[in-house]
Amino acid sequence: KISIFIPIYNKENFINKCIESIFLQTLKDIEIIAVNDNSNDSSLKILETLSKRDNRIKIINNNKNHGLLYSRAIGILKSSGEYLMNLDADDELKGYNSLKYLYFKAIRYNIDIITFSFENKKNNKNINICNNLNIIQKQPKLFFSIFSSDNNIKDFFIWNKIIKREIFLKAYKAFKKEIYIWKWNYFEDDVWNIFVNRFAKSKLCIDRVIYI
Repeated sequence: KISIFIPIYNKENFINKCIESIFLQTLKDIEIIAVNDNSNDSSLKILETLSKRDNRIKIINNNKNHGLLYSRAIGILKSSGEYLMNLDADDELKGYNSLKYLYFKAIRYNIDIITFSFENKKNNKNINICNNLNIIQKQPKLFFSIFSSDNNIKDFFIWNKIIKREIFLKAYKAFKKEIYIWKWNYFEDDVWNIFVNRFAKSKLCIDRVIYI
């Protein structure tokens, strides 16, 4: 139902907590795609240990350090879920029913993108970046919504969403040449987000904290 792809580079101190937060989810029909971007710490060993506990984990090893843009793309291409979620290796999911809630909400209303709230660990604040809560947005308002919000935080994040795989694939095809040319580690989620919002036909923003 949902594929979660995790780009990983030297995150040995965070991986266990990140993936454990997925193991705790009540939605079991998921896959976890861990893209090891040629880490030189013990990230791979930790992933291999975790995969022995749960065969839903698929480990992909990049032959060299390609960067986040490439690693996210590989996660998308290797996924098989109806919906995809990006989870950064030093972050985690909140609650046990989060994925189940998101999936059935998306299926019920046939939504391409669901955006959710997140918790900022630095100040323990819950943040919502939407200005149209619980309203299904269509194009062109859907696309322009990423540039505005009630609290002046632009919605350029790719990790606070579940997105239909077919939409992610359209985004990939739109700029795949750049993915293999540039080693892009900063603001690459802005690019992904702009493209998925360009190709999506429906979007729903909910005020529920899913991500930490």
